[in-house]
Amino acid sequence: MEIRTGTLSDWEAIKQFVKEQHQRLDPNYDIDIELGKIYSKYPGKHASEHILAIEDNKIIGIGLNHLQTLNYQGHDFLFSIVGNLLVDPAYQNQGVMTKIMNEINQINKNKEVVFSVLKGRRERFRHFGYEKGPYIHHFMVDDYLLKHSKFTKDTTIQLMRDEDVEDCYEFYLKNTKAPIRDRENFLLTLQTNHSTPYVVYQNDKRIGYLVFNRHHHSITECSIEVNELFSAISNLLEVENLHAVSLLLSPLEREKNHFLASHCEGLSIIQDQNLKIYSWISFFKLIISANIIEFDSDTDLIIQVDDKTYEIDIEYPVVGVWPSHRKPNIKVDSTTAVMLFFSPLSHRNAPFLPFHFHIPSPDML
Repeated sequence: MEIRTGTLSDWEAIKQFVKEQHQRLDPNYDIDIELGKIYSKYPGKHASEHILAIEDNKIIGIGLNHLQTLNYQGHDFLFSIVGNLLVDPAYQNQGVMTKIMNEINQINKNKEVVFSVLKGRRERFRHFGYEKGPYIHHFMVDDYLLKHSKFTKDTTIQLMRDEDVEDCYEFYLKNTKAPIRDRENFLLTLQTNHSTPYVVYQNDKRIGYLVFNRHHHSITECSIEVNELFSAISNLLEVENLHAVSLLLSPLEREKNHFLASHCEGLSIIQDQNLKIYSWISFFKLIISANIIEFDSDTDLIIQVDDKTYEIDIEYPVVGVWPSHRKPNIKVDSTTAVMLFFSPLSHRNAPFLPFHFHIPSPDML
C-alpha cells in the first residue's frame, strides 16, 4: 500500500472516489454542492490537500487536510481542517485510516500548523491526538415564541446571489474577529453541507445574512444585528414552511446570546469539534486574544503542558506568550489540556475558564 499526497492528475479519480463513498450513505449526495468550495470551482486546486491510500493502482482511502490561515489582530495562524476521511469498505479495519492520519499529522508538523480541527465522534479520533474542543450554544426559536414576542417585522429575506456577495462579505468581515474566507469562495463556503444562505433586507437595503442548514433545520451563521434577529427568523420560518428552527451561536457572540437567553425556553450546548494542538505558544496567543475580555487588563498566567511551561502576559489588548521556568498556576498534560480549557463544566481553580472558540460550521468539512 502506498500513502502519498494527491496530484493534479489524480483529481478526477479523487472526486469519483469521494462521490462514491458519500453516495453509499446518501444516494443523492452531490459533492459539487455539498463541498463546492473544494470540488467544484477550482478543478485540481485542492488535489495536494488529499492524502491518498493506493493499492493496485487505485484509490482505496482518502483524507482531506485543508490548510487555512486565520488572521487575528494582525497575526496569521495556520491551521488545518480535516475531513472526508473515507476508506473503501473492502479495505476497512486494515489500518488504512491510521496510515492516512499519520501522514496528515506529519504534514501538519512539517507545515508548522498551530492546530488541527475535525468533526465527528471523539472516540474515533482520540488515539490520533484529537480531543473534544470548544462548545457552542444551541437555542430553539419557534412560532409560539415569535407570536408572543414584541418585534417589528420589517425585514425580508431572499436567497443569496452572486450580486449579493460583495455586501455580505463586508458584513462577514465586520462581525468576524478572525476571518478565514475570501470573497472568491464566500458563497460556495456558505453553501457547504446542506446549507442555504439568505440575505436579510430592510426597506430594500441589505442589512445582513443568515445561513440555514436544511438537513438539521438550524441557523449555523447569523450576521445581522440583534434587534432584527426575530424578524429575520420569522421570515425564514415562513419561507421554509417550518414551525421551529435552532440557532447555533458561539458564546463569544455575547449580545445575541444574552438576548436569546432572556427569550428562549432553554439553552443547550453542542461540542462537535475536536482539536489537536501542534504549537502551544501560538495556540495560547490565539485563544487568549479571543477571550481577552474574561481577564483583567493586566494579568499573568503560567501554564505547564507536559514538561514545558509557558508564561502568558496579558496587557489589554496585547497578549504575549513565551517559554518560562516559573512555577505554573495550572499543570496539565497534552491529552487532557484541550478538554480542560474548553469544558463547559465549572473550573474552581481557574475562573477564567472555559475558553471559547469555534470554527463556523460553513468553514468545516
